[in-house]
Parts: sequence; C-alpha cells; structure tokens
Amino acid sequence: NGQPSGALARRAALARDLFLEGRAPRVVFTGGGGRHGPSEASVAAAHAVSLGLPSDAVVLEERSTSTRENADYAARILGPNARVLVVTDAYHVFRARRVFAQAFAHAEAAGVPTREESLSNALPRELFAVLIYAARGDLRSRR
Repeated sequence: NGQPSGALARRAALARDLFLEGRAPRVVFTGGGGRHGPSEASVAAAHAVSLGLPSDAVVLEERSTSTRENADYAARILGPNARVLVVTDAYHVFRARRVFAQAFAHAEAAGVPTREESLSNALPRELFAVLIYAARGDLRSRR
C-alpha cells in the first residue's frame, strides 16, 4: 500500500543515518514489488527521503525477490569492485553479508533490532534460508 512495515521503516532510517554519518556516498534500495503496489525499494527510499536522506543519493533496484538477487542486481548497478554496507534486520546479517560478499569486492552488514514478537516467525525462516543458501553454495567466499 505504499507504507513501510515497521521493519522496513527501521532499515530505511538506519540507511539514512549511515549515509548522514558519511559511511556511504549513495544508498541503493533493493526489492521488487509483488503483484500489487509499489516496490519495496521505492517504499523504503520514499521513507528515507521523508526522514532527510537527499533524493540525489538514492538509487533504486526494483527487480529482486531474494537476498541473492538483491546482491546480484545491486552489483550490476554499482559494479563488483564496489564496497558495500548492507542494511538489514539483525537476524539476517550473517546471510546477507555472506551473499553480498560473493557479489562485491568488500561487503559489511549492519542490522536493525527485530521486535521480539517478530522473532518467532523470522528466526525459523532465516535458519531454513541459511541451510538452503549453504547447500547451494551461496555462503562461500567470493566467486
């Protein structure tokens, strides 16, 4: 509906903070849209801009539907030799950093805290995703 979830709003706010601290010259928002409504990237970007992120610092990647695609499509935009700081939920930091490290020369990750009530759903899903990504080789060192 064009409104960020609480988690998406927290990630957008942290991305804005890191930009304002000088940790990144641009902010690439990733994430495609479902069948209805705007892309996750555009919703997060609009929220960050409403919080003071300069719009000329925003880059959108609106096709991805997974962490692997987030990394691959962002690398097409920034180039594989870029240094990236991935902003995600705290429970997702391990996998996101490893996946982005395959697509970029250097990848770090920063996580926003997850609300306790959300962890009961998020942690089992993330554990399953880590196992799948590991089995596919998506958590290895850079290709």
